Amino acid sequence: MGRRTKLIRGEVDSEQQGGVSDALLERELLRLLGGDAKAQVVARYWGFDGLGGATLQAVGAEFRITAERVRQILGEVVKRVAGRRTAAPALEAALGYIAQRVPAWADVLESGLPAAGISIHSFRVESLLRAAALFGRRAGFCVTNTAKARLVHALSPLLLEAVVRVARRAIERGGIATIKTLLEDLRETVPQAVDGRVAAAVLAVVEDLQWLDQVSEWFWLPGVSRNPVLNRVRKVLSVANPVQSAELWSAIAREYHLQGYSPPREVLLELCRQASGLRVEGMLVEADPPIDPREVLGETEAAIFEVLAAHGGIMPRTNLAGACIQRGVNRTSFHHCVTRSPVVVLHGGLVGLVGRQPAVQEVQESSAKPRSKYLRATKNGETVGLHRLMERPAGRRSS
Repeated sequence: MGRRTKLIRGEVDSEQQGGVSDALLERELLRLLGGDAKAQVVARYWGFDGLGGATLQAVGAEFRITAERVRQILGEVVKRVAGRRTAAPALEAALGYIAQRVPAWADVLESGLPAAGISIHSFRVESLLRAAALFGRRAGFCVTNTAKARLVHALSPLLLEAVVRVARRAIERGGIATIKTLLEDLRETVPQAVDGRVAAAVLAVVEDLQWLDQVSEWFWLPGVSRNPVLNRVRKVLSVANPVQSAELWSAIAREYHLQGYSPPREVLLELCRQASGLRVEGMLVEADPPIDPREVLGETEAAIFEVLAAHGGIMPRTNLAGACIQRGVNRTSFHHCVTRSPVVVLHGGLVGLVGRQPAVQEVQESSAKPRSKYLRATKNGETVGLHRLMERPAGRRSS
């Protein structure tokens, strides 16, 4: 047999014997299986030799027997050890070592076993779980395989799904989140998973968690398509490209739905660094390639943008309202949009596109002119007071 087989059986040279204890996991499991040639076959198949396990065909080729014979040997050895409760200190030490460190990535735990003096090799967690089941020990943890890595944890698959579901909802609602806010949501729906390490480990492995600030635990999930913060960032950049980070942050904070999730400026900048199609240079954020306003602005926002752009990017709110209403914009929708849209900024009685600062003279002129409801506008070819243009249809009650 090869060198690895000798290592399990203890048939090694004197130099190796001095550094390998009989209490190490691989040797103990071989002894529990019976310590004979059949035990060697079973240890190789299940990975009890610390080499990760193999298929029936691979084990058969290695031991020069058929795959069917390997299957028969498995049955014989399992029948021989079933129901036996014998001392297994190395197995119990390995189970305890992992149980104290979950949740964690499997490869980290596996490499820690030999470093802790428990096993010879980096012992696969799945093989350890198989040994625990065979020899009547309770593991207290399990392994979830994902596209990224293997997560060792103490949650059931249903709880794992619940953590991911709650996190995705938080990102859809706020664009970004903190582990603290996530745990608050989990406390109501999945109280068993209210542990920051659990939540972070689950999302880092099962989902595509990206840290925005690992100290204050801000994160986002790039795989979640509906992201209100990034949507607003792209709206701003469709109008002002590039834009100062301070203006961008103010535009994001205007949305009252996001006020509870309003991030520090550095967190917002880091989100822009990580998001596709955006670039950050110093305090400037830029879209590359540029974003077409028609692709990201809503209907009312687009109308306001076009009117403002045609008037130098800034104009009195009353005049802007009249021009937009003439275009068919609903009065209530106009005021709602002006108040909350990230693409405009209020300067007293003026409304300007984000990135466009009013001149001192414009502000002075706006302050000097009284806000009269009798400002003139045109409706159906007739010059009328703006109050007539904006008044509600007869018989309609105020909301």
